Amino acid sequence: MRLVITSDLHYRPAHDAVHTRFAAQVAALQPDCFVIAGDAGATPPHFRAALRCFAHLPCPRLVLPGNHDLYVHPQKAHSTPSGTPTVTQAAPAVDSRALWLELLPRIANEEGYGWLETQALVVGNTGICGNMAWYDYSSAPPHLNMSATQLRSFKALVNHDADYIRWPWSDRAVARALQRRLAHQIYQLQANPDVARIVVVTHMPPFAEPIPVHPESEYWSLISAYLGNVSLGNWLRTQAKVAYVVSGHLHRGSRWQITGDYGPVHFQVIDSRAGAPGYVLLDLPDAVAE
Repeated sequence: MRLVITSDLHYRPAHDAVHTRFAAQVAALQPDCFVIAGDAGATPPHFRAALRCFAHLPCPRLVLPGNHDLYVHPQKAHSTPSGTPTVTQAAPAVDSRALWLELLPRIANEEGYGWLETQALVVGNTGICGNMAWYDYSSAPPHLNMSATQLRSFKALVNHDADYIRWPWSDRAVARALQRRLAHQIYQLQANPDVARIVVVTHMPPFAEPIPVHPESEYWSLISAYLGNVSLGNWLRTQAKVAYVVSGHLHRGSRWQITGDYGPVHFQVIDSRAGAPGYVLLDLPDAVAE
């Protein structure tokens, strides 16, 4: 089974040719399943356009959101020829909650994608599941020595999520809800005798290994708290059939072998950047060695 996973496309019309070439590259790989692991586009129209780049793929296609997909951008003020400030009139913006729970899942469905946040998939003997894996500050480096309240307060200093994410929940509440949802998917897949292994796809990494740690830098020390969800990774290590985890968000590719209770967990971060998309290719055998 061949699985191709990309992320962080950050679709923009100015990069249309780049996305077209990348989609042709993905098609040439002839995947049995294709996944976009978040940050497809920063607006609903760009999100839809990113999904349409891969409309020609004959295999199942899945998508989950990233933080940028849920951004609510304010209206922009500009000046008239006389110099009088005015505000561009547009349809009322939906908040991040509506984007996440309503609008983006609907766009995904209309474009022929499964919404991985709520819909796991079995291809052959492989279960595929995942979600954003929103941060709960567990990726903060130990030397930072800050409480969750402090980390929530200081986020605006280094992370635009504080400016553009508009929903009624705390980061930790979202992280807990997503872990419960993912656990439900994994428990169902593990109970399926036809599923020999599980691939977990997240936007934010669930393991500490790729999170940058620079004690000499106040900026990087703080921003690391908002880059991953190590609490989730600690739980994933304990799950019998979880064999692969692939994440985006960091834009720098890396590969790790994580020690799990039932054997190694193969973990990769996708090397994909705006204007230079990349992917992880998993060629998984049909039979799994006992």
